[in-house]
Amino acid sequence: MQLIKDTNFTINDDAYIMQVKKNFMDKVNLDYFIHKYQKEFLLLVSSKDSNDTFSKEIAQNYEIELESLETQNLYVKHINKQKEIINKLNDHIANLEKEIINKLNDHIANLEKQIHKIVLEQEKAITKTYLIKDLFLHFQGHQLTDKYIYNNEGIYPVYSGSSNKIKGYINEALFYKEGVSYIDTKILNSEIIY
Repeated sequence: MQLIKDTNFTINDDAYIMQVKKNFMDKVNLDYFIHKYQKEFLLLVSSKDSNDTFSKEIAQNYEIELESLETQNLYVKHINKQKEIINKLNDHIANLEKEIINKLNDHIANLEKQIHKIVLEQEKAITKTYLIKDLFLHFQGHQLTDKYIYNNEGIYPVYSGSSNKIKGYINEALFYKEGVSYIDTKILNSEIIY
């Protein structure tokens, strides 16, 4: 059941309207009636299958107890007060939930910062600093012109630091040791070539 406060309205064929008779206008508080008999009216059906049908005849002959209007009004006043308290509690709970979520997010963010700091400190403790000359042998290549490469064609590749491509092949290798890397002396767009 629901209380309709509109003065003009229409209903579908699956609904019934109950209007208080004129001689009972000062004897029934509809908020009280709905609150007290809602569950009972839901049980007033003519069938118990999946398509429960409300029985108008059974409802019209259903006997109810009606307190004085003063008692009904007091009852509704208490019910409304309880609803107001419940609504305030729900609002308070919602605010608490937001506050808790915000605090948790802040806590997680702080934990992530601390973890990041710890990781960085551990990396610093593990990381050692070296000079390039401590790690690598550094060889500089010879100036080989296109003419020289053409006149001394062979099987050994000639790498160019400026283009990162093989410039050609000559018949003499400048570096023989396995694993020695060639690095362009300009260090511009160059890769370490093994």
